[in-house]
Amino acid sequence: MDIGLLTIELSGITKYLDEVPTASDSLGYQNCARANIFRRDQTNVDSIDGLKEILRYNDFRNDKLSKGNPGFAISSRNDLRASDQNKASCGGGYDSKGTSYSNVMTGGDVFIINGPSSTHLPVFKFSQASCKAPKNGLPDEWNFKWANVKL
Repeated sequence: MDIGLLTIELSGITKYLDEVPTASDSLGYQNCARANIFRRDQTNVDSIDGLKEILRYNDFRNDKLSKGNPGFAISSRNDLRASDQNKASCGGGYDSKGTSYSNVMTGGDVFIINGPSSTHLPVFKFSQASCKAPKNGLPDEWNFKWANVKL
């Protein structure tokens, strides 16, 4: 099945498309904060390090496009939402993955990292999180480094 058709079909099943016309820009695919941040910053990505940086980007306190909401950044952190921005949740960017065309063509590396973004933000810790979720067997602190995995 064509991925575009699958996306449209799933959007219909979930009623997502019914909400978009009446919702704020935060739900619209083309005009949401994340799309605008990618649009603004994508020309700065000229290396794997640049790709890693944009995939983990969340500077919601200073980036006007995030509108002060940690969930509106590329790597969202809904656990950091203020009380007036709806209830905090453990939802958001849990990991990032990236590679380059040349790596794919030569059997090179995929770059992966687990855990919410902490570049401009505090490291996620279950014990200090405003959201509550079971951590069965998971570490308290999520301060991991990028890892390389061979294709």
